Amino acid sequence: MSDIILFTTFCYHSSKKNLSSGNILEEINDNTDDSDNIMSVISQYIQPKRITISLIGLGGVGKSSFLERIINNKFILTYIPSNSIKKIKFIHNFTEFIFFDHGGQHIHSPNCRYFSRNNPNIDLIILMIDNTSKLSYKFGMKWLKEIKGDKKSMILVNKIDIQSNLSLPDEVIRISTKRGEGLENILENIDDFVIWLNKILISK
Repeated sequence: MSDIILFTTFCYHSSKKNLSSGNILEEINDNTDDSDNIMSVISQYIQPKRITISLIGLGGVGKSSFLERIINNKFILTYIPSNSIKKIKFIHNFTEFIFFDHGGQHIHSPNCRYFSRNNPNIDLIILMIDNTSKLSYKFGMKWLKEIKGDKKSMILVNKIDIQSNLSLPDEVIRISTKRGEGLENILENIDDFVIWLNKILISK
């Protein structure tokens, strides 16, 4: 990452928090040869914003694979079903993402519906469906309707690398966790989507 981008990023975030850049620029100048050190310096002064996401979908649609791909850029062939809620937290471009990955079996539980609908910290519910499975779409949409309440939501369609005749609405986001397709800017898209929805809600 270039010094210009780093400094621009810093100025953008610091302006929102009314921070002074003088002392921080001195530290940055001492670390201009190491972008990791520069990022470390900046991160000491900037509190990342937070987006909390409830990730739901039928077992085997690729929820855990999605998280593995966007965090570690890896795809694990072995399917290991999740039987509970997994909390996964990481920081990307000064945004802290917190995912609650609901196991496919757990989604049948009333606790899942209660958690996603009534947790005030949930900013977005992402439903993931399998491009090759009509059941994942049918039950996924049913669950989303029951769970979301007034929460914001997004639909990801995984396994687009496999040919399918499944008819889907235009607003879905099509991805392949196996090949990494459609995931290049997915976190930025989620971030922008949440910001856009918040603006709509505020303007109403």
